[in-house]
Amino acid sequence: GRLPPCHYDKALGYHCASSFGSQTNQNASTISSNDKRLTWQAEHNVDIQRVTQRAIIHELTQEQTRTIETVVPWFLNSMPPSYFRQVPEEYRMSHMKAIAAIKDANIDMHMNLQSVKPDGRLILTFIRPGAETGGGLLKLIKDLPWNHNDDGYLPLSEVKVFTAQDEILSISMFTYGEENAGPENVEEAGAHILEYAETLMKGDTVVGDIHPEPEDLFLRENIVDHMKRCSENYIRGADPRRFLQQMKLVRQVSGNEGVAILEEESLDEDTLGCYWLNIAIPNSLPQISLENATRLLDLHHFDVLRAHLDMISDGENGDVTMIRILVSPMDRDRPDKELFRSSFVTPMDGQGSRDD
Repeated sequence: GRLPPCHYDKALGYHCASSFGSQTNQNASTISSNDKRLTWQAEHNVDIQRVTQRAIIHELTQEQTRTIETVVPWFLNSMPPSYFRQVPEEYRMSHMKAIAAIKDANIDMHMNLQSVKPDGRLILTFIRPGAETGGGLLKLIKDLPWNHNDDGYLPLSEVKVFTAQDEILSISMFTYGEENAGPENVEEAGAHILEYAETLMKGDTVVGDIHPEPEDLFLRENIVDHMKRCSENYIRGADPRRFLQQMKLVRQVSGNEGVAILEEESLDEDTLGCYWLNIAIPNSLPQISLENATRLLDLHHFDVLRAHLDMISDGENGDVTMIRILVSPMDRDRPDKELFRSSFVTPMDGQGSRDD
């Protein structure tokens, strides 16, 4: 008789139809249809790897996009207004990218960043969970590099500490390196301050607990001269009323070894019940001065919501460290400025003065 028809199958090789083989062929056909590559499928290993990589990249990109879509609105609504006034956009973008990466990895809100400013100064940024307690900020400061006795010492020239309004995280920025002189056009940079001072001197504001008393120190030429000794960031980000108060503190300590402190209740709606400590310290190592202040805050149970440090030139007398700290009391009514004055008059560890 005639041989049963045979054909070739990639999976099974040559096989022929028979009464027994018909069932076998039916099973083989099912197996073949399941295992058989479709014409559009990648056949070679390198193609499979490329398709897999693209799939992983797509999935990760989608996950990151979902995270960013959640983080950005929260960040914009939660960081205090002063953060957006005082931190340039490029650094704000870096902070949002870092926070999104932390959220996407589902790890603790804990990251350190390092960047360089256009003028060559180094910025160390620390993102930490929750509000900065006095102890938390103190630990950060004590772990900062460049002890003033080291050969490669870089001076601390600027500090900015911000806490999200929901207290989910804090961002602390420490800038190292010699700062350039004041802005080329101080009257433009400080226009808002000069306008406020002019109104104050005309008597158009209500003098009292909120506004300082008019005095010759607040004449336009005196303010312009003072602004020439300040950094541009400090001038542009300053509240006009508080800038004049801090200017008065600097004048009080100019050319001497005293410490001037102003304590006042916060007037911002989002920080009612909190207090600003303004501390002017002449010829001090800024990192040591800030460490002393945060140590006291820790001892007396204050949370640090914001902190700022700037260096102001005092001409031939040296520099004045200008510290501003917004604190929230945990178990007492308000900070006692005399505690801070006594601490800086008698520096802790004998390290508070540059001449030590």
